[in-house]
Amino acid sequence: MSNTKFSQAVVDRIVIGLEESQSITGICKSVGISPPTYYKWLSEANLASPDPKKVAFLERVMAAEGAAEQGLVDVVRHKAKKDAKAAQWLLSRRYKWQEGHQIGKEAQKELDQLRVAKARAEVEFLDARSEALRGMDSESDEVLGLLRGIMDDPNEAKGDPGLEILRLSSTN
Repeated sequence: MSNTKFSQAVVDRIVIGLEESQSITGICKSVGISPPTYYKWLSEANLASPDPKKVAFLERVMAAEGAAEQGLVDVVRHKAKKDAKAAQWLLSRRYKWQEGHQIGKEAQKELDQLRVAKARAEVEFLDARSEALRGMDSESDEVLGLLRGIMDDPNEAKGDPGLEILRLSSTN
């Protein structure tokens, strides 16, 4: 495309699109230019003797991109106050922080082993609890109280996998 499309109206629409965090491809489509034309206009601001209009275009583009980025960072920063994932995302983008760098391979392997051991211990605990319940007299007040509590208050079972399994099996 030629420079004939380069006008103040096109520049204004491009800047508005950038401020709204729209994609370069989408902005270019909306103003009737190709992305290579957009980048060509930006590069023309860096020539030895640049067109002042292209320099002003580059400056407005940089300012619009900065404003859009700051707006998005503000949104993430606000969300990060309550959401750790948003905070991690912000840290990884803004400060080149990566959670993986914080934990070495050996430490990660040890954490994985601990998770497996925890899962095994939970299974053993549930097996032991089931065995204990099987050994109790089904008329026992302790067993009946336990089952009544589970059926009456499902929230009591939350967080305890054994109680949750008993509650679910008693409803079937």
